[in-house]
Amino acid sequence: MAIEMLREERDVQPVQFLLNVDSYSLLPTEQGEKYESEHFLFGGFLWKLILYPNGDKSPNGKGYISFYLENTFIARGENHTVCIDFKCFILNKIKNKYLTIRDGKGALMYFDKLRPVQGFSQMVSIDTFKNPSNGYLVEDACAFGAEFFIIQPSASPARHEFLSLVKDPKGTTDYGRVYIDSFGTTYTWYIRNFTAKLNGNVPEEVPFTIRDRIWFLHMYPKGKQSPNGEYISLYLRVHHPATKVYASGKIRVVNHPENKKKEESFSLNWYDEPTKEWGFVDFMPLSEILEPGNGYIQDDTLLVQLKFDVVSESKTRQ
Repeated sequence: MAIEMLREERDVQPVQFLLNVDSYSLLPTEQGEKYESEHFLFGGFLWKLILYPNGDKSPNGKGYISFYLENTFIARGENHTVCIDFKCFILNKIKNKYLTIRDGKGALMYFDKLRPVQGFSQMVSIDTFKNPSNGYLVEDACAFGAEFFIIQPSASPARHEFLSLVKDPKGTTDYGRVYIDSFGTTYTWYIRNFTAKLNGNVPEEVPFTIRDRIWFLHMYPKGKQSPNGEYISLYLRVHHPATKVYASGKIRVVNHPENKKKEESFSLNWYDEPTKEWGFVDFMPLSEILEPGNGYIQDDTLLVQLKFDVVSESKTRQ
């Protein structure tokens, strides 16, 4: 049964081996006749390429060029098992590109005592190869290539990462200034003495915990990067994340009857920088917050709410 092949073109020549052939028509013309390259060393093993210009002896090889790779150490009887990711190539001299051919299902090739030679019985049809318009055989010259990478079993167990995305995560806080609703998913921060904080524009922060990870919500009363102090800025930060983090949710400023709000959705990308903040530099105009009729300030207190819709949780182990 012939292997399903994947064929595509690329500009870069093969890494391990390139076989340039002049006077191709003088190669053996019978099916099953072959040309074997010189040996070359790679990955601690001796290899060679085997080209069948008119196909190998199998029924699948008839009408095709066949192309194989031999692990010579194993072929000589040495006891090894080698796994590789293998590609072969034909140079298109018209396009100056390499037709890249590999197993269509991405299967790896295993070399052992029973399989010292592996490859493709149907690399390319002879008719396609010899058609001048395809550019593979030009003035009776051509070039074949091989590229492969050895998949080495690790001496130690592979490192595993387990990622969970938690919907509506519940959290805790023991810090007095943040209160959690009865569902455990919405945090309300009572920022007291708000107008006094405008004088020095000193940033405020509160911590809270979600799934054993400490977060900080930051408030810059006159803006983090607002030269005229026209906006309030709100930011989130994760405390020393051991792994990259993803989170999405909503930040809002609400008035005290809670029938009016200013809300923004956030979606934090994966990051692992312990000092990085993410948020809104111009979350809301201060003039809107301070307008008495809007009800955002009562008893000199501003209410900021935070709700996470999704957070990531990942653990790693060997």
